[in-house]
Amino acid sequence: MPRLTQSEIHSDFSSASETWSEYRAQVIAFYDNYPHGELNDHITREFNKKIRDLGQAESLYISPYNAGLRYIGDGVFTVDPLSFNPYFYIDAASSMLGVLESPSLDLNPAVSSTLDIITATRAGTATYTDASGNIQTASPNTVRVDHVDGVPMILVEPAATNLVENTDFVSGWGLINATREVINIPSPLPSQNAIRLTNQNNIYGRVQDYVASSSDTTISVYVKRDGVDTRLRISSQNYGSSNFNVDESGVSIESNGGLGYDIQEHGDGWWRVSASFSGVGYAQFSSDNELGTRSVLLALPQVETGTVATSYIPTSGSAVTRAADNLDIAGSDFTNFYNTSEGTFYVEFTPKDLTDTETQYLLRGGGSNRRIIYSNGNVNNLRSYDGTNILIFSNAVESNSLHRVAVSFDSTTMKGSLDGATEVTSTHNGNLLTSTMLEVGANYNGHIKRVIYWPHHSDNI
Repeated sequence: MPRLTQSEIHSDFSSASETWSEYRAQVIAFYDNYPHGELNDHITREFNKKIRDLGQAESLYISPYNAGLRYIGDGVFTVDPLSFNPYFYIDAASSMLGVLESPSLDLNPAVSSTLDIITATRAGTATYTDASGNIQTASPNTVRVDHVDGVPMILVEPAATNLVENTDFVSGWGLINATREVINIPSPLPSQNAIRLTNQNNIYGRVQDYVASSSDTTISVYVKRDGVDTRLRISSQNYGSSNFNVDESGVSIESNGGLGYDIQEHGDGWWRVSASFSGVGYAQFSSDNELGTRSVLLALPQVETGTVATSYIPTSGSAVTRAADNLDIAGSDFTNFYNTSEGTFYVEFTPKDLTDTETQYLLRGGGSNRRIIYSNGNVNNLRSYDGTNILIFSNAVESNSLHRVAVSFDSTTMKGSLDGATEVTSTHNGNLLTSTMLEVGANYNGHIKRVIYWPHHSDNI
């Protein structure tokens, strides 16, 4: 759903609500309909002034999570970063809440200058999606800011290889019961044309390429409706197939014959669909066989090991590997914001897959005994670890969903919360405070929307 303008939000939140229950229902309905709406400072003031005017002393609940704001009377608000709402926009430069005006670190992809403190290391180029929905190429050793549903987020990925040797859908690609037409319409990658795949003889018509892999493998492609409803089948020869409906409403799953699938809207009628299998022989993309002659537009195929589709890797004549992203804050840039006595981190993130066998770190302090926020592999919860003590967040994380997590520590205690759940606590041996750097998304696979750090324990904010 499109985001409302400032004036529209202001109008909504300024409408006459005579009771707390009316206003609360209005706010919840707004967030249900516009989950990525960003409240700027002006709207935040209007929003909370209404709470004060209505004389409320309870927490304001904003669907789907608690906002972390509590009105305690006499025009005074208190805040706990461990209960922030990931859809609630925090303007650290000019927030009405004094404590939010003074974090010592705020990585906000919507303000590119805040990322200058990061030293990015990635050998070679990589792609990302810009605000217009086009795939762009990032230079080596740069932070990638990807736009997910129009929201800018830091993109962090491990190394991956596109096993397809030619992503033009022509060189090396065979046709069976189908015709292929290279058409001059913009694909998600403006420099590469799409193809029109049309089936023949009322049977599945397919385009295929031989790509051998015996491990878990994900096949992805960008697809667009070509004027008529059809069905797209992604097959891995002997390892299964998945069927997707392509119609006026978009793309939806019909049957999943593999390990899993994903569907992401890209813009301008394009969708990226992927299916994962236990292996692959031929990567096959087929058009419908039941509705007569049907065509579909395809672009930018990718085959890679693992069970998720990573950012597009173009090829021309051979497989290509994209190097891993390594994002660090070190030296004086680190010591200038970090407190060695106490601190609180808050992170908004959307993981692609935390159940991978590899340990993934949202934040690490430089060394295995300083795992500030991480996933332990094969489990979909988060932890904090000082080399001796483990703080395990009680609730689970879903892939491709926006979450927020906060962890706070001093010399003797750690506590944290995921998505506003009840705080969990543990003792702390002080190792997190001896961090020498901040690794952002080490070995992580996904997006990070915000990282904020206060040089205080959350009890003292």
